[in-house]
Amino acid sequence: MKDIVFLGPQWAGKGTQSRKILQSFPQFFYFESGAILRALRSSPNALGNYIKNKIDQWEMVDDIFITKMFEAYMLTLPKDKLMLLDWYPRSLHQAYQFVDLETKFAKRDFLVIYLDVPDEEAIRRISGRRICPKCGLIVNIHTEDVEDKCHKCWWELIQRHDDKPDLVRRRLELYHLQTQPLIDLFRDMGVLKRINGLLSPDKVFEQIKQIIINE
Repeated sequence: MKDIVFLGPQWAGKGTQSRKILQSFPQFFYFESGAILRALRSSPNALGNYIKNKIDQWEMVDDIFITKMFEAYMLTLPKDKLMLLDWYPRSLHQAYQFVDLETKFAKRDFLVIYLDVPDEEAIRRISGRRICPKCGLIVNIHTEDVEDKCHKCWWELIQRHDDKPDLVRRRLELYHLQTQPLIDLFRDMGVLKRINGLLSPDKVFEQIKQIIINE
């Protein structure tokens, strides 16, 4: 088996499939750069302010920062574990650095799983997201049977400002601008596996499982 890089727009199902992989293949360790950045963003210090300003201004965190964060992760990885990477690499420059670190420095092999979801479906899924402002529970009104209130603490569910369709379209434009060169690079390297993200989560995972086992 090989390390896995997940590509796909937000709400393509990467989180769901990552959880399924981790449950079925305990040899994988999970690296989600977005979650790490969100945690650092909340820190009341210069580092947190730097990340917050980047995110608030719709700018990418500098490539060197993300790559150093990944290097630190690699240093803590047990030698008998595989990597499951979500939202890294996110730019062509990061991808070149990742390939060097992965294949030349660490002497590891990897494959890229691309969950392909049309923009209109991604917009529908993201704009259906609702969040509890108290506990942080996230649900989706299009894919789940939910009420107007959180089933854990009964606060009114809200829609984040940047989950509204017009802003989602802007985020998708930025995503395509950043990600298409990565798709082209990994396709040309022969490591890209494209999966139809419109399939049910179970059918998507069945395809992913076969890729993991056979590779």
